[in-house]
Amino acid sequence: MPPKNTNNNNNNLLHLLNVEQVHLPLGNLTLNEKTTKKIIYQPEGHPKQAIIDGEIWPPVFEVEAVRSAKTMKPLPSDVFVCTYPKCGTTWIQHICSQLLFCSEYGPHQGKGT
Repeated sequence: MPPKNTNNNNNNLLHLLNVEQVHLPLGNLTLNEKTTKKIIYQPEGHPKQAIIDGEIWPPVFEVEAVRSAKTMKPLPSDVFVCTYPKCGTTWIQHICSQLLFCSEYGPHQGKGT
């Protein structure tokens, strides 16, 4: 949850930096200025962030995909496999398959065959 007093937080940041004004690509921020808008710092030459329904998303997500995911209604029988990249996703998928289908699963059925 974002802090409630953004102006005070901005002042603290400026004091920490030991400056009275910061020059940003979107304008200047001063100690006396109240900021109520979200500022997205996007260095020149980098992909632009997308604002979808008031939320900031990385540019790799398409608008339709985000909205579709937010409105999805999972069924009681749906299973979601969530792992960090390179942390055993395939292994967990095989374990879930065994649990769901109660099948005999031999080593010859793995990814390496």
